[in-house]
Amino acid sequence: MKNYLLHLDKEFLRLIKVISDKAYQQNISVYLVGGIVRDILLGEKVFDIDVVVEADAIDFAKYLSKCFNARCVTYNAFGTASLFLSSVRIDFVTARSEIYKYPGALPTVKKGALIEDLFRRDFTINAMALSLNKNSWGALIDPYNGLEDLKKKKICVLHDKSFIDDPTRILRAVRFEQRLGFSIEKKTLILLKAALENKCFFAVNIHRSFLEFKKMLEENPFKCLKRLNSLFGMEFLVGTKKICLGQIRSLEHKKWIVCLMALLKEMRIKEREMLFKKFSLTKKEKKALAESLKVKDILTQLSKKDLTRLQVCVILKPFEREALQYFLCLAKNIEARKKIEQFLRK
Repeated sequence: MKNYLLHLDKEFLRLIKVISDKAYQQNISVYLVGGIVRDILLGEKVFDIDVVVEADAIDFAKYLSKCFNARCVTYNAFGTASLFLSSVRIDFVTARSEIYKYPGALPTVKKGALIEDLFRRDFTINAMALSLNKNSWGALIDPYNGLEDLKKKKICVLHDKSFIDDPTRILRAVRFEQRLGFSIEKKTLILLKAALENKCFFAVNIHRSFLEFKKMLEENPFKCLKRLNSLFGMEFLVGTKKICLGQIRSLEHKKWIVCLMALLKEMRIKEREMLFKKFSLTKKEKKALAESLKVKDILTQLSKKDLTRLQVCVILKPFEREALQYFLCLAKNIEARKKIEQFLRK
């Protein structure tokens, strides 16, 4: 039996062994699940630890917090808890099953077994577990053939109603596809398109869709948005079926809000108003987005050679830093670029 845990670095392995030992002492079954398992199998660097507990995860996390001398935050409504160590976050989840009362609803959860917990995941490559139990340490639990799909570089849902139950999985499918260099499996793509044709996103709280969209902009904006264009554009957010990608490529590795500024510039007034009105944006974020629309005027002013430092300061000081970064990305004039760079260095 192959032991996949041996590929972890020493610090993660030490933490996992402590969790395993303490679970054994408490007669509790524990497993690594989700993204960490996928990344271990891919040989990727691991940053955080997700553990499913076939018992009360909150009680176990509180017990471990004393062992690690770590801060413990509990989420009683969800049966989850998080430990915050100096170098890593460890999330604990009570093994559970889910029922969706209607499409797009938040699921109703109840305690369950590991196999049920894995079935509630979004894709097969995220529905694997590694045992942390003494009698099966490091063994892969893969009831839905996630390892095979990982080898084939395929994104596959676990069941036919997956996108209907949670349409935000459509956005996650695109994000994982582009992050990993995989492709959405043929049947999964058919189910995805069918869900879109049935206007599935209208059943979802728009803030949940926006949060998933932000993750795209944080990770792989150009590739994700290009893929969205081949599917449905930003119809799920503001009704736009095609996204103008002209500026996005030059904004890779910038904050999500800087990428959103480029998209905002191409939107119609009604779409902009909808975005400002309906989405969970802070006052500072709304201000920065509104400021970004002044880019043409500001760059014209800054292109003048005879501006003093004081005049440049008067022009740029009212703007949020993210808006200034956006201006800098779009500044083709050498004078304008130089002035913004000098101001941002202050």
